[in-house]
Amino acid sequence: MIFKSIRFRIFLIVFLVGIIPTTALIPTFLWAYETISIRSSFQEVSTRAQVFSNEVVSSGYLIGYPNQNLENQIDAVTEYYNGRVMMMDSSLRVVRDSYNADIGKTVVWGNCIKAIKGESLYYFDEKTGDLIVSSPILYRVDDAQEEVVGVIVISRAMGYLSQNINRLTNYCVLAEIIVAAVAMVVALLASLALLRPFKKLDSSLDDIVKEHENRLPDKYRAKEVQRIADKTNSVIDRLKAIDESRQEFVSNVSHELKTPITIIRGYNDALWPPSQSYFGYLTFTVDE
Repeated sequence: MIFKSIRFRIFLIVFLVGIIPTTALIPTFLWAYETISIRSSFQEVSTRAQVFSNEVVSSGYLIGYPNQNLENQIDAVTEYYNGRVMMMDSSLRVVRDSYNADIGKTVVWGNCIKAIKGESLYYFDEKTGDLIVSSPILYRVDDAQEEVVGVIVISRAMGYLSQNINRLTNYCVLAEIIVAAVAMVVALLASLALLRPFKKLDSSLDDIVKEHENRLPDKYRAKEVQRIADKTNSVIDRLKAIDESRQEFVSNVSHELKTPITIIRGYNDALWPPSQSYFGYLTFTVDE
């Protein structure tokens, strides 16, 4: 069976070593790209929220003072991010909503509650592809103390992220196909190269079986094959020595058996035809 072939096993091992890391790294690469993109967008939106925070505090926007420059900035950010900007006071009541949908309402959302405590957080909605950043509005009481007077929530549409991930996935699949093809070629060449010494050993053994040679070659590049050849030659030498001893034993025994018979036959030939002395010799021969 093919599964019992060493060549197939070497091919399979080399192929898997080449393809498995690539297959395992693709999801990791896509996850890292998504995470880095979201974190980068979070940093960007947080910076924009901090600019709004400074402008809100310095102009008294949360307590009703108009600020047309801030309004223009909010509209520009809403359009640029294709998202939404909401500002809430310390009681989480909506003071400004770029959608003009929830002004005057109180927002009860975990991230907003944490933001009113001074934390800056984000939430990525995988269904809609929106990044929602909640950032506190800080009022500096003095050089050592800041007070949270409100919360800014900015959402940013990141539909492009899923498009980029799909595009990268296609590139990764193409790269994996190329890597698989290269791994297959390398695995095939490796299996042929690694088994070449064993093929040479097999050919040498065939020559011995066909009696073209009586020993294996003394030099092989692979140490493992060299050890096998040395041990095989040792076995051949021992078998040869045993065969020579057997032949010597058979020759000696044959000689020892032939010598008395030859002597007896010579005497018999010399005494033929029979005479009185012949019967005496025959009696002696029988006694012997």
